[in-house]
Amino acid sequence: MRVRIVKAQLDHFRRKARSSRREIMAILVGEPVCFDNHKTTRIDVVRFIYPPLEKSDGMQVIIGDAEIRKIEEAARRKNLRVVGAIHSHPNDTPIMSEQDFSAHIAYGDAITGIVSVFKKRTRVMFWSMGSPLPCNLEYYQP
Repeated sequence: MRVRIVKAQLDHFRRKARSSRREIMAILVGEPVCFDNHKTTRIDVVRFIYPPLEKSDGMQVIIGDAEIRKIEEAARRKNLRVVGAIHSHPNDTPIMSEQDFSAHIAYGDAITGIVSVFKKRTRVMFWSMGSPLPCNLEYYQP
């Protein structure tokens, strides 16, 4: 799976993650692209949306279901869809935790992005349900 993203949007998220001791989160809106026997092989992320957080601390971040539904409806109006979410892991690796994995399944996300932050340095990985390996990350210009 390939994830194509606008570098400036990811850089903005990384700056926010570096400046916070708490986990932060954004919903990813975009388009899944099918190439191989109707299987999604690429996700184009068009926009990061930062809704109000229901809970945020050093170990977890939660967005309310009502906020997610609003974002889904707004995406549909633009012929896009919610393709997943991205969140930070302060002082932890960019690997999905058990809670991350459960949320990924529960929300039916195509991708989950995780930005680890150690001493103001970040590392980004995207995960999909179809593989135990991280997705390939590519940048594009809108």
